Amino acid sequence: MVIVLLVLNKRAPKSLQNSILFILHESQYRERGKHGGREDRLKACFSEKFCIMLSKLCFKLPIPRPFIGQSTDMYCEEERRTAKNLEKVNFENKYVLDLGCGCGGQTVYFAQRKSTFVIGLDIDKTGLSAGILCAKNNKVNEKVDFVVGDALHLPFRESAFEMIVANHVVEHVPQVLETLKQCKWILKQNGFLYTAFPSWFYPYAGHLCHVIAVPWCHFLFSKKTLINVVSLSMAPSISHTIWQFNNLSRITIRRFRKIVESLDFETVFYEEKPPLRSLSILRFSPLFVKEFLVSNAVYVLQKRNAI
Repeated sequence: MVIVLLVLNKRAPKSLQNSILFILHESQYRERGKHGGREDRLKACFSEKFCIMLSKLCFKLPIPRPFIGQSTDMYCEEERRTAKNLEKVNFENKYVLDLGCGCGGQTVYFAQRKSTFVIGLDIDKTGLSAGILCAKNNKVNEKVDFVVGDALHLPFRESAFEMIVANHVVEHVPQVLETLKQCKWILKQNGFLYTAFPSWFYPYAGHLCHVIAVPWCHFLFSKKTLINVVSLSMAPSISHTIWQFNNLSRITIRRFRKIVESLDFETVFYEEKPPLRSLSILRFSPLFVKEFLVSNAVYVLQKRNAI
């Protein structure tokens, strides 16, 4: 059935495509047998069908996802290139932890910025081999190490690092407070924590925009509907996309501020980055507006001296 849909995708009338989609959805629910009666199945099928239709009507994805479907080596190089957004951060002569390092491209970039030593940590070991190769190719392998680990149970001693970078990590950890507590524990006095994340109210905070182009789809549709639409999308990295969506923290700027205050971090830098420069006027708007339209809340936090 999936092959038939692929063949007909561009040639068949939309009505026929929709019919095939409906049959495909319905057959999947019959096989699962987990949705109670026929009425529940039809309701679920309609919501999925409506989500797909709405996604097709939306504009071309405003946030490109070049990493999806790439090899780990290409992903690593892309990470290294985009890490230059952190060029204002001072890494010189510092022991750095790259928390949630992915394929390690960002970790390699930090090592190139004259840091003393950089450790890249990620819960998924799949891409770390690409990071090792990238470090070797860029001649910084003696200053870089990679570790498989969990942000909630960091395998490091107290006051081990002078800087921690958690770039687009906060939105992916299920317990933000506990993660920041761990970060504070392994930071030296006066050490810095850099983090950037989108608010859960941002239109594409569901991290599904490479499959579902609908803004705020994570509010408009149920979790079950979105997962089923992703499953049927035939997009690359389906299992990773679903795993990532299931583990989002739903963090907001307001909630993050409260966590920072409770842990007695000092905010030494804060910036709100809109998706378009034309929206820079947002910095004058109230917080509830920013929650919906700011694509990146950027923080540099400092661990205060013990009194």
